[in-house]
Amino acid sequence: FEIIGMTVDMGDPAAIGAKVRQLGVQYPTILAGPDIQQTFGGIRVVPTKFLLDKEGKVRKFYQGVVSEQVLGNDIESLLAL
Repeated sequence: FEIIGMTVDMGDPAAIGAKVRQLGVQYPTILAGPDIQQTFGGIRVVPTKFLLDKEGKVRKFYQGVVSEQVLGNDIESLLAL
């Protein structure tokens, strides 16, 4: 599987990229404009996480904070499909 971050921050992309690097994010992060947000059904809460299957279909999503244990269990379940 692959982790990709999406940020809904507005502003200068270079400044946002610098902040992502400052935070030590170790995975690719993209700017999620309205078109990308709509593709995933909208992002109404931050943070929001999506788990997609091999075909790119959203299988699970979380609004707000989710524990590593829950996220890990759900990832394991999807990898078993």
